[in-house]
Amino acid sequence: MRREFAGFLGLLLVAPALLTAQESSSGSVAIDSVRVRAENVFSGNSARNHWIYRTANSLRFQTRTGVVERELLFGPGDTVDLAVLEETERNLRALDLFRTVEVDTVVEGGQVIADVHTQDAWSTLPILSGSFASDGTLTGRVGLTEKNVLGTGNFLSVAYRKGTDRNGGEMSGILRRLAGSQVDIAGDLYLLSDGNSYDWAIADPWRSLDDRFELRFSGASADRRRLQYRTTSASQRDTVRYRHHLYRQDVAIGIASIATPYRVLRFEARAGVRNERLLFQPGEDPPTDVPDSVYAEFGVFVTYEQPRYREVGYVDGLNQQDVDLTTGLTVGARLAGQAFGYDRTGIGPVVAVRGGISSGPFLIRAALLANGLFNSAGLDSGRVVGSMTAAVLSGTRHSTLFNVNGGLLESPAPGREFDLGFSTSPRSFEPHAFVGTRAMWGTLEHRWYVLPRILDQFGAALAGYFDFGGAWYDDQDARWGAEIGIGLRTSSRLSANAESSRIDLGYRLGEGFAGSRLVLTVGTGFTFF
Repeated sequence: MRREFAGFLGLLLVAPALLTAQESSSGSVAIDSVRVRAENVFSGNSARNHWIYRTANSLRFQTRTGVVERELLFGPGDTVDLAVLEETERNLRALDLFRTVEVDTVVEGGQVIADVHTQDAWSTLPILSGSFASDGTLTGRVGLTEKNVLGTGNFLSVAYRKGTDRNGGEMSGILRRLAGSQVDIAGDLYLLSDGNSYDWAIADPWRSLDDRFELRFSGASADRRRLQYRTTSASQRDTVRYRHHLYRQDVAIGIASIATPYRVLRFEARAGVRNERLLFQPGEDPPTDVPDSVYAEFGVFVTYEQPRYREVGYVDGLNQQDVDLTTGLTVGARLAGQAFGYDRTGIGPVVAVRGGISSGPFLIRAALLANGLFNSAGLDSGRVVGSMTAAVLSGTRHSTLFNVNGGLLESPAPGREFDLGFSTSPRSFEPHAFVGTRAMWGTLEHRWYVLPRILDQFGAALAGYFDFGGAWYDDQDARWGAEIGIGLRTSSRLSANAESSRIDLGYRLGEGFAGSRLVLTVGTGFTFF
């Protein structure tokens, strides 16, 4: 109701200037023409007065106007709808190509013009990231990403990755709206020290809230090592090594019976086939074959949503971001039949609920997912996970952020347990410091963007934070760790999204861990929203 009222109020405000504009037969204001103004990264006075900025513009391909035009959800003759204009803005920002997007209507010469203004983000980015753990573990990625290949809106990334358990090369790519169609193609390739894997997807996805149809094909293949950890203390960790062979193909078809900016009701059918095998080697025993697992699944799902968003800044980074506060419910079931390769016929119910509220400086978002597979023997496997994120935007350059997550797993696949520490709260603890089928973790952080405009291109924030977390198996006592610390956050105004890097000095709290309690960590900033 609030969104409808906002749209109605917006039309009232511009009504006096629109008296001479073209109107539809129902009396609603109609769009006469659409104007797209696409600008390079540096524009206006910046480019005219500084040769450095002009040179930077000349070194890249500006986004083609057609890339913007194909995302528009309106055209000449359509009724002006505030919700549709806002959704177009969000969709353009979600492409990760633009540092600024503005979609509005103006009246010129008695004509209603839908004015679309975009300013490119810097799209050619070096990949140079790393994290340093308290035990001396160094991980990171080095490479190059082009988010806007030749100005076409396509994505390509090549990098070398050093992880906690494996090293090697990786490549990712996205082709959007192939040959002018509605089809996207995406894929990832990993050539790592412990094996190779790839995944791919071809889809005509949900592109807007008024879309009526979705079709998606996807798959994956892997021949690599999988590790399962069992941590009994800060100084003792058991590791089981598996060889994982996988080939999977999936298809999904979706139809929407209600498709408006205010309500969405979608039905989806999914089917998949999987061929999987694990080899494992406990101790010095010879490798033992787990018989091939070849099976198929079928599922049906229903999703109802009431979309709601809020645009905010100074949260995950300097730039504006769209916080999704949509109220949604998904229910469904998977059929895992004995005729499809399972030991027993089972039913896998799925329930997912999410929602958020926004009032003044406050934002709260929560989500809960529960699924499982039940057969004649009872619960075969299951998962329940929940999260809540809150923010208090207490000033122009201040934000207080809180996130908490928790979950329970029943008989997960080896290597799919909760795994906390290092890149997940608590960040000052070693990789795999907390592993298990029960977990809870979270972060409380306050950021003060004390230098929001360094050369008008970068910004820096001071942060104080408290991390906590723990994970354990159901036959273990709960294990916890925590830390309190201060840090530095840096962000770029040339980026297409809200993101930051971090340098943190934390003091570890808890029992049973080795090494200093005071730890310096470096990495990418946590994303709250």
